[in-house]
Amino acid sequence: MPVHLFDRAVPERLPIGGGRMLTAHPSDGRHRAILAPVDPVALLLRHRTEIERLRIGVGSRRLFERRIMPMLIGWAAMVQSLPRDARGLWSGADGLFEAGLAFASGALAAADARVLEPDMPPAERAEWTDRVRTAAVAAGLLSDVRRLAALNLCAGTENAGDGGFSVLETFSPGEETALAFAVRHAGRVMRLERRTPAETAGRLPAVSADVLRLVVPDGILRWLGSAERRNGETVLSALKSALVYTTGSTETERLLAESAARGREWAVNRRATAAARREGRSPLLRGFAEVWECEVARRVFAGLWPLNTSSSPVVWAEDGIALRWPEAFASVAADADDAWLFREVPDEADTAAEILLTAGTVLPTETGSPVWQSLSADGTPDGRTWLRLPDGERLVSLARRAADKAGAVLPAREAPLFRLRPGDEAPEGRPGWVPSLPASCEGTETGEALAAAVREISRLGSGEVLLTEAGLFIPEVLLPDDFAVQPDTVQCFVARSGGQLPLVRFERHSVRRRARVPPATAVLAAVFTPERRLPPGRKPDEGLVLEGAVLRPTLVRPVTFWPDGSVSEREWPRPEYLLELIDTLPEEESL
Repeated sequence: MPVHLFDRAVPERLPIGGGRMLTAHPSDGRHRAILAPVDPVALLLRHRTEIERLRIGVGSRRLFERRIMPMLIGWAAMVQSLPRDARGLWSGADGLFEAGLAFASGALAAADARVLEPDMPPAERAEWTDRVRTAAVAAGLLSDVRRLAALNLCAGTENAGDGGFSVLETFSPGEETALAFAVRHAGRVMRLERRTPAETAGRLPAVSADVLRLVVPDGILRWLGSAERRNGETVLSALKSALVYTTGSTETERLLAESAARGREWAVNRRATAAARREGRSPLLRGFAEVWECEVARRVFAGLWPLNTSSSPVVWAEDGIALRWPEAFASVAADADDAWLFREVPDEADTAAEILLTAGTVLPTETGSPVWQSLSADGTPDGRTWLRLPDGERLVSLARRAADKAGAVLPAREAPLFRLRPGDEAPEGRPGWVPSLPASCEGTETGEALAAAVREISRLGSGEVLLTEAGLFIPEVLLPDDFAVQPDTVQCFVARSGGQLPLVRFERHSVRRRARVPPATAVLAAVFTPERRLPPGRKPDEGLVLEGAVLRPTLVRPVTFWPDGSVSEREWPRPEYLLELIDTLPEEESL
């Protein structure tokens, strides 16, 4: 029987395989209760038909049971019963898991259509082929990491009085599986939100590599890396590159990236066709978006589409990456017949743009259209039309690698393309904050926890309340129990269990910074106390003292989140009230 986390009768420790516990369908994509956890084997049994289809595609029972099945169990633990979409093809319970199975089957079929290393000796070729086929399954299975990174699963408590929700911890797929998160927080209320494309884009590269490590067992990773080509490349190194960049510089990297894209195209079109038949309408070639992304990445990485040149449709401006439209579509469509990647391409650029918008590949305008119109300096339309990309930084990183290979440098950004017309009111933006961590912290357990704390401050709209002269104050209640503050010389948060950096660690309640909140903002800041309200007996006119740490201005940036999903920089705020930093607690007082 399903166990609902609102039920007070839930035992303190739920057995992992204790029952059929499903995920609620988040039809609006926000703030819906989640039911968890679920035994990974139960997920496999629920989808035995799809798994049997994959087993038949693998052919070798030994390869399937020793290499493929452990990855499927790892994927089931990672995604649990989470939905893939707020609405659409895989929007129900088990959506992410079911989509991963379909993508894996398609990627394997696409890889099997290629002739692998014909010049290798037969024995070496057989070993290499087994590893490539296994990696193709992994590439398809994990190609949905972007969707997983877009989900914001939080565990917390709900106030029965006002219905408010207090976040205790946010699930981070780069640190643990959803199963581990759900078991640790069994009995608590869980809520699901969906991050904007702009919030998700910066998380993807690091998360892809970390999810690979968590889903694929160490023994299989070592096996994938145990055979080398003459140039020193391994299947494991090719798989990592294909997952992070969706393209590659070597034949194996491109094979895995393109097989994953082809597999996604096949699975999406198959699912969309079945849905269209049930609803009595014509199917749309939605899988085109999956291969489109891979082709754009390939062209940028290969130097065929450099940034900001007259021969390329890719423009890097101060307001992001945009593609000239329909020029970009015409260029791809003209070569599609000669490209192994494409099976079908829409006939019209307008149809292609709608498909890309439906898949979340491009940003919509305020009216919901996929096509943007750029404006001249005087605010009038300049006759150019564009598609805006939410994940522009990934293309910039590919362009940077292409430029380095060619001994060139990236061009300067162009002026903003999408200025407001004179007299138009600016769309309402939401002020917030994003971390700006040292490179050594990005993608680590430390960085993810810090980013989660900053996101929660932005979500609550309380950033202005937490400003000090030294920077943004991070209340202790937003950080995991095992976190401490690194000495000022490093200017970073560290975890006692992290191990990514040389650390001098402090216990949680030893030397910490405190901040005195002025009476004028005490009520607003009370949400960051352990009780999530003013302590008993404390009045707003008496102020408040919070315990936590300070992020210097170099480690956090004030930004504005816009309705279209874009993010722009803003100046450091100058609020009327600042938190006053109190001297650090003497160690003997804090114990």
